[in-house]
Formats: sequence, C-alpha cells, structure tokens
Amino acid sequence: MDLDSEIEGLFSLFKSEKNLIERGSIELLENAGLDIHYMSANVTENGYTTSGMIGCWYSEGTDRVVYTYIIADPLSYTQEEIRNMFFDHISTFQEY
Repeated sequence: MDLDSEIEGLFSLFKSEKNLIERGSIELLENAGLDIHYMSANVTENGYTTSGMIGCWYSEGTDRVVYTYIIADPLSYTQEEIRNMFFDHISTFQEY
C-alpha cells in the first residue's frame, strides 16, 4: 500500500481551475502502533484560503485506508496551532 499515492489521489479530487492547493511534504508519525502519513496544506477557493493537516494510514484489521483531516482559518490559528490540533485529533484514534 503506497499511502503517499493515496494522499495524492485524494488531492486530485479537489483540483480545478478555480482552486489553488499548496502542500507541504509528507511526513511520518507513529501513533499507537500505526504509521500515519501526514502533511499540511493550504487551499484557496474563490479567494478564500483555509489551512489544515491531512493524515492517512492503512488498517490491517479492516483492510481499509483511513483519512482524517482538520481545516482551520489561518487568520485565527497559526500553522503550529493547527499542527498541534491535528496531533491532538490523531491521538484520539485507535486501530479499527
């Protein structure tokens, strides 16, 4: 399972002439025995930009790829705050 390709495939769903997607590099986080691939991203649509983090992992128990993400207003939260919120969110997941 190439999780980097899975993330790429997910972003391809959002591509259009009206959207601009800026992505960070894909990084790896180990959480509760899961290898979570994650990255930051900014999406601009119709002149409005949101910032967020997206992560995915492969669940052997269910044979599924699980995606999770958070989206925030970059005027209200710094990139570090968004990253911390994402890690807090990830820490609530258990393998399923």
